[in-house]
Amino acid sequence: MLKRIFTRVIAAAILFSGSFLGAAPAAFAQTAGCGGSSLQGHNPEKLKATLKEMSTNDPAVIDRNFKDYTQLVEHWRSITPGQDNPTAQLFEDALNFWREKKAHEETGGMVDVQAGRRWASYLQKQIDEMDQGIIGSWNWWNGYTVTFNANGGATYRGSSLVRSGVGRWQKTGGNSYRVHWLSSNTNDIFTLSADGMKLEGTYDGKPGVSTRKC
Repeated sequence: MLKRIFTRVIAAAILFSGSFLGAAPAAFAQTAGCGGSSLQGHNPEKLKATLKEMSTNDPAVIDRNFKDYTQLVEHWRSITPGQDNPTAQLFEDALNFWREKKAHEETGGMVDVQAGRRWASYLQKQIDEMDQGIIGSWNWWNGYTVTFNANGGATYRGSSLVRSGVGRWQKTGGNSYRVHWLSSNTNDIFTLSADGMKLEGTYDGKPGVSTRKC
């Protein structure tokens, strides 16, 4: 039951803090990522759907979310009793939002909806960060550090200044990208993973995987 709730309702709940990792339920599988771990389900479309659903006035949707978040919060409280857990606080804000939304609907608008700002802000922040695509710094497949800028510029840095250079990157469709390195006149072609943490493809014709630098 919890697995269904986590998958449908809180696929948006990705890595938030060390305490999250320490208490992560078995319903989530951990994978390599920033700080050594990430959580599967780090999906921008699910995040957007979760945020969009907060604007619904459908009684059935409101009731469903209220029940699901109630069980979710009860689960977090059971595995982190008496702890000041940031993740549990986020879920509790979401639960309070759906509780107030349900009361607002049932009383014909007599109850104001004030909760949910923290949860919505968290979701939007994750969406904004993921919408950046490959922008940021990466641990390149060959041990270098590569940085992609918003203006289409790219730089790489090796163990010395001599092993540094510049290039230009472009999105070729979907989650696929291409970068041309000017100094070496070579091309890297890769695909951004769904969780935004890996670039897998061919680097100067050689297969490889690069990971996001945190």
